[in-house]
Amino acid sequence: GAGRIFATSLVAQLRDQLVEFLAAREPILGVCNGFQVLTEAGILPGRRPGQRSVALIENQSARFEDRKVRLLVSGVKCMWTEGLAGQILHMPSAHAEGRPLFCAAGTTPPPVVFHYCDEQGRCTMEYPCNPNGAPDGVAGIADETGLVLGLMPHPERASLPAQYSQDGLKLFKNLVRWLKG
Repeated sequence: GAGRIFATSLVAQLRDQLVEFLAAREPILGVCNGFQVLTEAGILPGRRPGQRSVALIENQSARFEDRKVRLLVSGVKCMWTEGLAGQILHMPSAHAEGRPLFCAAGTTPPPVVFHYCDEQGRCTMEYPCNPNGAPDGVAGIADETGLVLGLMPHPERASLPAQYSQDGLKLFKNLVRWLKG
């Protein structure tokens, strides 16, 4: 009925607005549940609203994991991590559903920006260094422009002097530099 037509129209309108926003080449950061929204909407990894190719599923432990993690920054082109390649960042992670499941077989793998790593900086699938069992230690991915970033760990919880790490602040400083440029 009328309710279904309204909902369909609303979804189409939101999709159009989302496509327009992405075309404007604005930076987007999706943290934890925000990362889930970006994948569910099809924005990550392929910037195809409405066409999901990644799902974030239940942690391998089947429970909520709340811990400090180490992230190895890859050399993938990403505005958020410019100048950070090869660094190990310390951030908290807290989620029950954060293990990526890449749905589109045969497609180009997404640009992986962050990998969970061990004390030596080696990418790992071992628990507890990799709290959700992510394949290849994937903790965060970007789109092909490097402007859209999604990650499970929380950079905003590693940005202030009162927090155990200020490594998350590095991402936000890159955003400020990009906005000024």
